[in-house]
Amino acid sequence: MQVEVCAFSIESCLNAQRAGAQRVELCGGMYEGGTTPSHGLIERARAVLSIQLYVMIRPRGGDFCYDEEELAVMRSDIQAAKDLGADGVVFGILQPNGEIDIAQTA
Repeated sequence: MQVEVCAFSIESCLNAQRAGAQRVELCGGMYEGGTTPSHGLIERARAVLSIQLYVMIRPRGGDFCYDEEELAVMRSDIQAAKDLGADGVVFGILQPNGEIDIAQTA
């Protein structure tokens, strides 16, 4: 079994690693339900962690139905996470009826 921990700070990342987690899902905006963390937070997390680092890609709180501009921001954030050494990203894109937006997710 793999253990993944959602973390909103460097302290939480390090606690997860010390406790034996195999992966951290790094998020910003705790009170919005999790959003894309800052460039600086991603960079520091990668610097201090030896376990896998996945980055939440979510431009805002609320629903998971995004317009074209928000999708463009998400694509840019995915590239930034990759450039900063993230092992992967975590995101969700839905259609207004609640089904997965397969075309945009691809």
